[in-house]
Amino acid sequence: MTSRGPYRRHSTPFKLQLCQDIRAGVIGRRDAQRTHQISA
Repeated sequence: MTSRGPYRRHSTPFKLQLCQDIRAGVIGRRDAQRTHQISA
């Protein structure tokens, strides 16, 4: 079994901004995952 890595807690404003950027097409979902090191 592989390790998932450290657990992170992101703030609500960060999550909202990231979701808005993805939905507006500013950043792609995969780019956001790579840039911010988040899971799908």
